[in-house]
Amino acid sequence: MIKLEKENGQRYVYDEGSGTKTPITALEYKMLGYIKPPMSKDLPAYLRYDLAKYDSGSVEEAYERLYQLYADGKLFS
Repeated sequence: MIKLEKENGQRYVYDEGSGTKTPITALEYKMLGYIKPPMSKDLPAYLRYDLAKYDSGSVEEAYERLYQLYADGKLFS
C-alpha cells in the first residue's frame, strides 16, 4: 500500500511495505492516482489518454521512473 503526501511544497510517495519515502514530481504524483499494481514495464495505453494534456515524453519518463521504483521494491511492495 502506498500513501501520497505533500510536505513543505514537495510531493512524496510512501510505500508502507518497504518503509521507503521517495520525493516525486507533480506528474508522478498525479500518475500514481491512476496506477494499480502490478505494474507492467511498458506504459499502459490508458495513461497516455488520461494524461493527454501532458507532454508524452514527460509521461513516459515519469512512468519509467515509477516503474524502476516498483522493480526495486520501493513502490507497491
